[in-house]
Amino acid sequence: MRETEVSYEAFRLGCRTCGAQWRAVYRVQRWADESGSEQTAWYREGAGSVSPYGGESCAGCGATAEVAAPPWDIAHGRRVGAEAAEPTPAPETRPVPQPRSVPAPRAARLREA
Repeated sequence: MRETEVSYEAFRLGCRTCGAQWRAVYRVQRWADESGSEQTAWYREGAGSVSPYGGESCAGCGATAEVAAPPWDIAHGRRVGAEAAEPTPAPETRPVPQPRSVPAPRAARLREA
């Protein structure tokens, strides 16, 4: 029996013709066939689908869309594929300014004295 890996991957897609952008979530099944070659099946909204890398059509104009961002494995919260091996740069951080001490009002200073 073959072992099948199932993941849910989100893609940001874009159309170069009309500029539309949208997000699509795919259920992806991967397994090795009898010869050891990796096979992949794509599902969207419960039905078999073409790969987002070659065939998703723009709902606005019908042109073929392109993947605008690498896939994201929803269940594991990580990038998928070759992009996953590259370290994600840390977001730029800035030091949080410390509040300056403000002198007490003059009336309070006079009471303390």
